Amino acid sequence: MNRISKILLVVFICSVSLAASDDALEIYLLRDTVVDAQEIHLSDVSVLHGSKQMIEQAGKLVLGKLVRPGQDMVLDRETIYARLASIGIDSSNVKFLGAMNARVCRSEVVISTSEIVEYAKKAIAEYLKENDIAQAIASSRPSKVVVNGDKNGLKVVSIIESSGVRYVTVRVDFTINNETVDSRKVRFKFKYNANVAVATHNIDAGSLISEKDFRMKKTLSNSPSNFTVSPEGKVAKCRIAAGREMKSQMLANAQQAVVVKKNQMVEIRYETKVLFVSALGEALSDGRAGEIIKVANVKMDDRGRSIKGRVIAARVLSDGCVVPAY
Repeated sequence: MNRISKILLVVFICSVSLAASDDALEIYLLRDTVVDAQEIHLSDVSVLHGSKQMIEQAGKLVLGKLVRPGQDMVLDRETIYARLASIGIDSSNVKFLGAMNARVCRSEVVISTSEIVEYAKKAIAEYLKENDIAQAIASSRPSKVVVNGDKNGLKVVSIIESSGVRYVTVRVDFTINNETVDSRKVRFKFKYNANVAVATHNIDAGSLISEKDFRMKKTLSNSPSNFTVSPEGKVAKCRIAAGREMKSQMLANAQQAVVVKKNQMVEIRYETKVLFVSALGEALSDGRAGEIIKVANVKMDDRGRSIKGRVIAARVLSDGCVVPAY
């Protein structure tokens, strides 16, 4: 082989080698990758080596999309081979290094349940002061929020959606670029300051309550109108143990003295502006002032004996007389 032929052979071999080098693509696959955008490109999950043109072409290859918060994707080498072939890059020109599979997820912000509750509490802080509410207790537990993107771009807006005497509901909106991406609702129940009467010692049923039998204690109530009336002067309907709260159902008003006794002769009065009538009657039951009892009209016969007549309903007066109730 002459010198010119040798030179031509070397040039041919070099040109073939250069062409092969231009078509070759080396992919170093990363095991775990976090991306910001929805679309996943080959350049996101690998380090590419090859010609500038090859790197640019392969790097733009779309491998998939992550559209849901918390979503991830696993890409294996066979899948990437197939995607490269779809844009005209032959697998024989591709060499893989690094991981066998690449796991990809989006950068995301996770707002926990306790954080959401705290955001809602800030919205009702002024409301609690204005309505003299002692406590607001979260009665619902919202699920966590997962938002794609950077926390610096996330804004939280809390709004009182509805309220009542015993509750308030707050809506917490999560926005990115002025667009609401998720919302949660938190319901709070209220506790108000209140005073209750507590027994200072064991009190037997039927006992008249005096000042020494109880003390007032500060506590929390579900209702703002739960102002305890002093039990002094009332009667215990049941046994009340020392230290126990005196509730209204345990107490009764002290009964007044009996004004009219059963079988007692009473005066029945009927009076108008122009007429006054008085008659004799017999009480058929005990009666206290203000109570309505049955009274039998009584007439005396010739021998001075009483004869019961018509029975009426009569109201007992404090002086022991009665007047027709109806």
